Amino acid sequence: MSQKSELIEVLDENQNIVDIKPRSYVHKHELLHAVVHVFIYNPIKGLLVQQRSQNTKTYPLQWHTAGASGHIEAGKTPEQTCCVETKEELGLSINQDELIFLGIFQDEAYVDGVGVYERAFIHAYLIMTDVTLRDISIDKNEVSTVKFMRINEVMSELNSDAFSRYINQSKEYYLDTLDLIQQKVGHE
Repeated sequence: MSQKSELIEVLDENQNIVDIKPRSYVHKHELLHAVVHVFIYNPIKGLLVQQRSQNTKTYPLQWHTAGASGHIEAGKTPEQTCCVETKEELGLSINQDELIFLGIFQDEAYVDGVGVYERAFIHAYLIMTDVTLRDISIDKNEVSTVKFMRINEVMSELNSDAFSRYINQSKEYYLDTLDLIQQKVGHE
């Protein structure tokens, strides 16, 4: 669905639904809303990270620690959205009962050059799986490439000049979610 026609719930600071508006309106007016991040972890290969497509309006060619992500459409649950986004972006079918809830994080980011200000509650989930790169069929309109990285490698990049290659989330959010993932999977 196009960003212009996608309806999402506008939230207050307590995550109560206060309105439903088109996604473009929500971004233009800097309104709070909800998104999902799906972290995909293979115990042998590591964390699946994606580089966004050059065709995306926001964050083209930037890296993301979430294997899949997206806005929660009005009337949908975070878990439903995780399944939809993982299928759309990576061609992977997942079940809601595979999702391990990591938490809800509030984050804000301005996307340079496109006039989008993202104020969101991020519903973060983990999936532990034996998926490999051969199992993935990326949507080239949304994702340029994917790769597996060890969590400590990702943390090293986030604490170096390489951080600028990642989507404009706060460094605290990235490190907090990676720490939670390490707690769930055991330290690498």
